[in-house]
Amino acid sequence: LLKRWQYSLGDQLEYLLRSNANSLSEIAITFASGGYMEMFNNWMYYTKKSEMNHLVGVALDRTAERFMLDSGMAVYRMFTNVNSSDSYKSDDFKQIVNLRYNLLLNILRMGYHVLALDLDALVMQ
Repeated sequence: LLKRWQYSLGDQLEYLLRSNANSLSEIAITFASGGYMEMFNNWMYYTKKSEMNHLVGVALDRTAERFMLDSGMAVYRMFTNVNSSDSYKSDDFKQIVNLRYNLLLNILRMGYHVLALDLDALVMQ
């Protein structure tokens, strides 16, 4: 069961996309929750090295939001009360995946070209 989160395709999300997409409306997006901050820090290190500039992070909780903001990333808040789960078969994991896909679908419908990146995927160039 999901807590009501700040999911307005108007204000914050549109601003972040407009401000961070390149001239071709291309944007890279990653998602993170507090349980994965060590992995996020590693991912962010290599992402900065690759000079990827068109990036928005989606924070699933306050811990992730703080880490993302501290790293200099543009952040969209999509807080849930769903626990981060390492089990791909868990209901919590399935709910998070569903939230991610719905957000990505809405961004695509807004006319953006999206590269969705998981924290275990690195862009080297």
